[in-house]
Amino acid sequence: MCDVEIVQVLEGHTSDVMGCDFYNGCLATCSGDKNVRIWFQKLEENEIDLDSKRQIHFYEAEFSPLLGHTYGVNCVRFSPFGTLLASCSTDGRVILWNAQDGKKLDEIRHLEGPPIRVCCFSSASAMFATGGDDEKVVLWDIATKSVIRVLEGHEAMITALAFTPDGIFLLSCSTAGEIMLWDARYGHGKCLSSVTNAHDLGILGCDSSPQYEAVSENGFLVGNYTIATCGNDDFVKLWCVEASSTKRISLKNTLEGHSGNVISCRFSCDGKILASTGGDRVVILWNPKTGEVLQKLEGHNRYAVTCCAFSNSALLATGSNDKTVVLWNLDKKSIDDLSKTNIKEFKILPAKKSFLSWTVEDVRSWLKSLNLEEFSEAFSANSIDGKELMYLNHENLLCIFKIG
Repeated sequence: MCDVEIVQVLEGHTSDVMGCDFYNGCLATCSGDKNVRIWFQKLEENEIDLDSKRQIHFYEAEFSPLLGHTYGVNCVRFSPFGTLLASCSTDGRVILWNAQDGKKLDEIRHLEGPPIRVCCFSSASAMFATGGDDEKVVLWDIATKSVIRVLEGHEAMITALAFTPDGIFLLSCSTAGEIMLWDARYGHGKCLSSVTNAHDLGILGCDSSPQYEAVSENGFLVGNYTIATCGNDDFVKLWCVEASSTKRISLKNTLEGHSGNVISCRFSCDGKILASTGGDRVVILWNPKTGEVLQKLEGHNRYAVTCCAFSNSALLATGSNDKTVVLWNLDKKSIDDLSKTNIKEFKILPAKKSFLSWTVEDVRSWLKSLNLEEFSEAFSANSIDGKELMYLNHENLLCIFKIG
């Protein structure tokens, strides 16, 4: 890996930055200041050196910050299609926002209204999971905003959630150090496998690698997944989730390098890098296959709380108690080549038009901007406009459009 450098420091939050997430050329951040902020990517020419490559710059959206929470915001997540942004808060609410214009679409909450600590979308956008201080994980139907089921079994606050990349399983973690594996497809709501005391003093973060192995068992393909967890014992741990007839979570590797609690861990979008952030103010980049430290990054002057990787793994964002978000260059060649890729800069398409009011032709333009023009005819034939696109899920894509 080449030398990693700071690309930009984003300022605007007035309290600890608690969460961040990327989608395409858009970055969402949240904070204890009750706000969610949206930042758009822009590629700029270096005015001093005309022979230099284009540089990445993020600027805050005109409609940012997103206001609606009454207590600190703990987590933000984009839906896989980038149409929705979810934020969850200590105020007990999960707010769903239109990611294109920042308008509030809906809100959901657990039955008793406890603080919500974490949320995540399934890979197909059909399901959404939340976890909080009530020790429960709730699975939601994202189209209807209705509860699919409540998963119970944890004995402490839920701190981390991750769907497997195929959306079949859900993993949940708690401050008691438990990891639990659930079937996200069927309604029995039973824990399939668990690990107790996975981390001494509790788990703070969890992520599922986008890389997984499909193996044959009795004529059926089953997945073997890699997940990462981190916690108050100062370790990052890699686990293998075996989805055979006997479900099992087994420890693969324990990664040592932090000198304080490890607060978050996230895989890059290609699964080749694992990033972790901690109370030692350090960001560590790991090789998840070997467990070796690739790089230690120092750029925050207080706890490094959260991290996320850009869609092409060229950038890493980290947030801290110092109220800043730092953007790191992980791959200078990828950044230099961004001007040649399809993700030239984030644009709201069509300009100044609400996502829900998009016409079928607007959706075609949006697909073209994402280099998905090959699907535009199928979308047009099925009259997919903004309202239809908002709740499009994996089943629609597979059964109606034959995409997937």
